[in-house]
Amino acid sequence: MLGTGVSAATTGDLVAGLAQRVTAFSPQVVSIMLGTNDVATPGIGPAVFRANLVKLVKAVRRLPGGAIPLLQTPNPIDVSRWPERSALGDYARIMREVAEERKVVLVDHHAHWTESYGGGVPLDLLGDGLHPNQRGHLFLAHKMIRDLRLFDPRSRVCSLRTPDSADPRDGLSAPTSG
Repeated sequence: MLGTGVSAATTGDLVAGLAQRVTAFSPQVVSIMLGTNDVATPGIGPAVFRANLVKLVKAVRRLPGGAIPLLQTPNPIDVSRWPERSALGDYARIMREVAEERKVVLVDHHAHWTESYGGGVPLDLLGDGLHPNQRGHLFLAHKMIRDLRLFDPRSRVCSLRTPDSADPRDGLSAPTSG
């Protein structure tokens, strides 16, 4: 696994930099988790975001070896601290729609986080109200592992815990269906 994410990057940045950030590594799977910066970037509204996601999915599928695109919705955020990103839920919805329309595997972190926390934003999973903290990253990883049906409780990765991850909402102690 190789992470080529860039701080403050948008879907437009990834479309423009796909050769350097993705193609150069001959990937078999390409995980795309964007939207948090797009929602706050002038000139990237919902229509541009959707069009860029579709371009990315098509480009990944055209890679040699037929790489598999994997879309991941962004985690929800504290909009009281980041009001310019208040429409992030709409961008997560667009990602869901593109995944369905294009038959792409989707890991829906946005819905999982809010559903796991009774519809609210899980502030205890965010370091600054925007970026996941240590526990938030573990929550993301375990959701992805479960959704991809790779969960194995004997695995060192699947059994990882943070010192404060005893919260039953983590859902980390047993695999979920679906």
